[in-house]
Amino acid sequence: MTSPTDQLGRGVARFMLHVPSHLDPILYRTEFGGRDFLSSDISVVMLLSVRGALSPTAIARALNMQKGSLSSVLKRLERRGIIARRRKTGDDRSFIIELTREGAALVAHMQAQRQRGLGALFAALPAEEASAAAQGLKLISDYLEKLEDETMADTHSNPLHWYYAASDEDRREYDAYGPWVVEVKSEADMPPRFRSFYEADKSANLLLKLPRREERRELRPGMDLYRAVIALREDGVTLREMLEGKVVSRDIGWDEIVAIRCRNDLLMGHWKLLLGDGTEIDQRFNRVSSDVMNQATDIVRAHLTTSEVLAGADEPPVIEIPQSEVFFGSVLQEMTRRGPEPVVPLHFEPQKAPARGRGKSAATGVLMVRMPSELVIVSRDEDQRDPDEPAYASNDLFLPLNRITAFAMDAPGPNDKLPYPLLSLHLGRQLFRQSCRTAPDGVVAELTALGIPRVSDR
Repeated sequence: MTSPTDQLGRGVARFMLHVPSHLDPILYRTEFGGRDFLSSDISVVMLLSVRGALSPTAIARALNMQKGSLSSVLKRLERRGIIARRRKTGDDRSFIIELTREGAALVAHMQAQRQRGLGALFAALPAEEASAAAQGLKLISDYLEKLEDETMADTHSNPLHWYYAASDEDRREYDAYGPWVVEVKSEADMPPRFRSFYEADKSANLLLKLPRREERRELRPGMDLYRAVIALREDGVTLREMLEGKVVSRDIGWDEIVAIRCRNDLLMGHWKLLLGDGTEIDQRFNRVSSDVMNQATDIVRAHLTTSEVLAGADEPPVIEIPQSEVFFGSVLQEMTRRGPEPVVPLHFEPQKAPARGRGKSAATGVLMVRMPSELVIVSRDEDQRDPDEPAYASNDLFLPLNRITAFAMDAPGPNDKLPYPLLSLHLGRQLFRQSCRTAPDGVVAELTALGIPRVSDR
């Protein structure tokens, strides 16, 4: 016979299946004052609206949020005028967080949004059943709040607290975990699910573990905190990923990879290996890990290119980056720092402002650079954008000259989206196209001098 506790557990598990699709959009997504708010923002605001002013420690404890993550949320809400800090009476070193008038307006906005959304969601539920459901949820909430108060009062001795109920090893991994890519330097660094592969991977030039993409407050010690391990070897790249609860491994030889592409957009990064068969391997990462991912990129670049400097055009163009172009100027400096030298700009188009009053889109700019054995193309992710839309994203494309099998330089056609010349680069079955406001003559001359066949894509 199934006990009431078992029935309750099954009911909760079944209920949680419907939360992401039906309740999350109503409870944890909103726009207010022309801004979107993250689920973590909303959780903090609603907690303060229910319990009043709280210390950061109390907020972190109530929401199971790490102090570093909470600090970012509080700073963001404070900048937007939603919360304010107030010193505790008689203690100049401590402060509490409270909602401002703007924060109270946000709460009212969300409450009205929730009432409309939940009213529409449960409109067909009979009144007596809705009342019974509300009473059931209240009983669960009251019980959990009581349990939380009892548990948190003595976290070190009470085994019900999830953190102290975990093993020492699981707690150490959880304490070190964050949204960053980490280099594996010992067997203890290897995530438990991947540890059996450590002997095979420890000789790699660089061994990295990539975290899961969930928010930390959703994770616990003992869970699989890392979703993938990448080993950069002398003979290629080994990718091991958690897929449907199993570790799936894939070996990619250096001869299969034709280029590497890095896309950056604020804190989101994409590290892409472009394969000669036309496919790609895309690993997302938080850009706080840019240093170690740049290290991985440079290892890949070194294996894809030749050691000899390939002869190009006799007289490359003389191109200077204006001081006003801060983004592209810093990119060129970073290339020179990372090497290898020489670094020779072949084509540059600044970020062009739109013609005033015409409502035209602004071009976002592109820089093409010749390095000893590579053509590097840096763009602001899109050929054009709305002039009022800020541009934060960028693409760095590293193309080994010995992997480029053909190129094309075509005039714009009548059906093209943009009326610009189009540079096409073929790398096996990979095809990369870059529109240019002016023909990149320096790039064309360089590719021609290297003996790369010119074709037409029209």
